[in-house]
Amino acid sequence: MYQRPLWWTDAHGWLSFVPLSPDYGNVPFDRLSDCLTDQLADHPLDKYDLYEWQRLEHFLYWATSVMMNRIRAPAVRPYAPSAYKYEATFKNHRIARRQTTRARDWFTVWGALFSYLACTGNEQALRTANFTFTRIPSWCDFLPAAGLDAELVRAIQYHQICQVNQDVERAGVFVSLLDPEPNQPSVEWFVEHHIPVWYLWTQRESDAALHDSRLAKYAPPAFSTPSPPSSPSSLSSISDGYATKPWNEFFEDRKPYREQRLRTETLPEIEQRTERESIRPTNVPVFEWRSNPSQPGHKRCPVNPTERELTLAHYDSNHKSYDSAYNEWDCWPHNHGDEGPAADNCEEIQYDDTSYNIPINSPPIPPSPRITKSEVALPPYETLEILQTFYGFQPTLGNTRDIPWSRNLFYRLVGLRAPTDEDFYESEHIVPSYELLTDIMHQRIPAPNLCDLVRGSTTALSGKVRPYRFIAGLYILDFGSRTTRPWKLAVTRASDLLVIFRQEADLTDYEMACKLVGLGIRIKTLQPQSYIPRASVPSQRFPILLQGQQFTTGDYNLYVRQRNAFLRSPRGRAALLAGGYLWRFAVEVVSIAQALLGPSEERVAIRTANKELIRVPSKPDSVYYDDQLTEYETLLLCGTYVCYTGHGRQVVLMSWWPPVSIFEKPPNGTNFHRWTPQNEDDYQKRLLKIQNGVERPRPISKWRDLVAGSNRTKDLNEGMEGLAKSFLANCHRGGL
Repeated sequence: MYQRPLWWTDAHGWLSFVPLSPDYGNVPFDRLSDCLTDQLADHPLDKYDLYEWQRLEHFLYWATSVMMNRIRAPAVRPYAPSAYKYEATFKNHRIARRQTTRARDWFTVWGALFSYLACTGNEQALRTANFTFTRIPSWCDFLPAAGLDAELVRAIQYHQICQVNQDVERAGVFVSLLDPEPNQPSVEWFVEHHIPVWYLWTQRESDAALHDSRLAKYAPPAFSTPSPPSSPSSLSSISDGYATKPWNEFFEDRKPYREQRLRTETLPEIEQRTERESIRPTNVPVFEWRSNPSQPGHKRCPVNPTERELTLAHYDSNHKSYDSAYNEWDCWPHNHGDEGPAADNCEEIQYDDTSYNIPINSPPIPPSPRITKSEVALPPYETLEILQTFYGFQPTLGNTRDIPWSRNLFYRLVGLRAPTDEDFYESEHIVPSYELLTDIMHQRIPAPNLCDLVRGSTTALSGKVRPYRFIAGLYILDFGSRTTRPWKLAVTRASDLLVIFRQEADLTDYEMACKLVGLGIRIKTLQPQSYIPRASVPSQRFPILLQGQQFTTGDYNLYVRQRNAFLRSPRGRAALLAGGYLWRFAVEVVSIAQALLGPSEERVAIRTANKELIRVPSKPDSVYYDDQLTEYETLLLCGTYVCYTGHGRQVVLMSWWPPVSIFEKPPNGTNFHRWTPQNEDDYQKRLLKIQNGVERPRPISKWRDLVAGSNRTKDLNEGMEGLAKSFLANCHRGGL
């Protein structure tokens, strides 16, 4: 009932902010969903999850109390989520899951109250009322001053309850235009905060509009005469729409298509379907028929992959069905007033209706978020392999004379640290490799016996060139008969294209993409599609922090949870394919196989630097699509905050890790356009300092100096890209 529009009242008007699709994936609500998939029969929450639930409940309770007192809102708060006894020990797994699920959903109701109070209180932030994008929410100032958890204050600004935009569907509200309730906000206020609002428009309102221009603007179009309920009691007329069963109509409409699919099945497909019918897998797509707030009835909505098992457990066998032909589940609501399968031993649960008094114990030691080198599948590196793969070095013998570079400088130029298990610096290859790297740094054509880019080389690369097209700054590969995916593999740099040419000739497009992603090289998976204009992405804002904010390791841990929540979404694959630090973050969460399934449903049309669409040469009406991160998302993944400096409206961006715009801006001596052992060493050292409380977020201006690197490394990277472009221009003649 809390996800349906109600009539506005002072006490419960905030229910209009209840989201229809609660966000349990982002901080600080992510702990509410993760633990439900691993519950034990007698202990629903482990020690750390229980602390996080209590911590969040304590914060929401006292934060809303302080906010209501500050803005003098006469709202009536709901009972606490702990009334569902989520910390208790239950008789069986089913009761434990039911109670923790109810408690989790009740946190959403508290989130709606917080969202309403935040939107109301923001209007009273007169000190920064004229600021456009850097307006400080007033509660960000007085909640920490009142002793509330400062880490949660900063983290909750990222969440759905503080992102009041058109992407978040909310329950909505019924209001009266002629006889408004005391303190009822205006219709414009609801619209500004993207809250659906309905109101009566009868002959009485029509007559009043003739003498009131303010009221006349709410008049519906002449051809439409909607008539919302005239009183709260008439909400039953809306609920009549819920008596229909659109899922039955859906199954009937699908029946002929299903029968056709069954008739055309091959023998292996029949065996697979029969096996699915016997096991009924739960890790397949699940669809839930949810109430539609915009009109009576229900709509079929996909369930988040992380909540599939939980959703199926919530429905009994009479309210869900598995279709083995389509390999998916459908779940529909219980009858009106029916609690469904949750009726077992329900009378044994005693709900707490006493005053709020939940103890918050000292936090248990959480598992370390640090991922060591052994836990991340980083590519193996050997000096000779590096020189051959990325610089085209031909192993030749040379004299043993000393070179002008020190051991550390030589290894650092190619992205390595001085190894302990090999000593290439003392080998017979050191002088030829030094001559090759020196020629590349000065963009001189190397000798034929040193590099495979030069005509006359014994391993000339010109004979290994694959078909490709250069379109709008992208090198798009054509694998011919070795094509196995609907997307086209593309790279953004000429030197990366040469890396592809140096791989085995019999690799498929998928196998080649796996190799490149494994090396941390930036790629794109371009899928041709007819161009469909899409609405612009709603603007989002970073947390705005006051001067003097003290960052802690807890802030970093919350940022990592927020980052991983995004990476687990379908758009997380774009980070893994982006290379650099985004690749390093994503490699801990996203698998290469998952990322190479192809563009997600949220893919966008790829554009050039001039914002022009990249069209498919063979199909002028089609363009290339792929997942692409917005600037906001890249900054979010790097852990960005907006902080006031204390000098008027002046703000500065601070982040835990170097922003993409800084790290990838040429020339850069630390960006090798792949992930190197040197990058990993720098990453691990800073991560250790952050966990020890030594490092804090750095201003953007400081990151420019830290990622600048050596001028020689810049010259080597730029020289290699220049030689690669020259080679591609002359490869038809045999190379440079």
